[in-house]
Amino acid sequence: MSKTSAGYMQIDHRNSPGMPQEYCERFGLPVGKGSMVEMDVLQCGHCTQPLIKNPWRTRERAWCMFCDSYLCDSCDGIRREPDYQHITWRVVIQLVRSGEAQLLEGSTHGRPKLLFLK
Repeated sequence: MSKTSAGYMQIDHRNSPGMPQEYCERFGLPVGKGSMVEMDVLQCGHCTQPLIKNPWRTRERAWCMFCDSYLCDSCDGIRREPDYQHITWRVVIQLVRSGEAQLLEGSTHGRPKLLFLK
């Protein structure tokens, strides 16, 4: 497994009725009756959200050159804001656990609000 891979997802409907056609079309998954699909699962380097690597995606997946990892679309949008400061969720967790910072109310994975205590 590579540094950027979190695993893979397998949906097996070879012996089941499968998912409804409208669901398959909405999410672009060929998992109707009698089918099986396997897809790589990546992890956003900033918020740790799992990302299903869609083989039919036509636009490039965002990549952060600072932490050398893939980004979800939400974190990529946040990263492009003018007041953005690069910090990964893993670093936020380390700062809070060590007592160096406190996570403030209103924080999200993509927009952590920290009060530094030391």
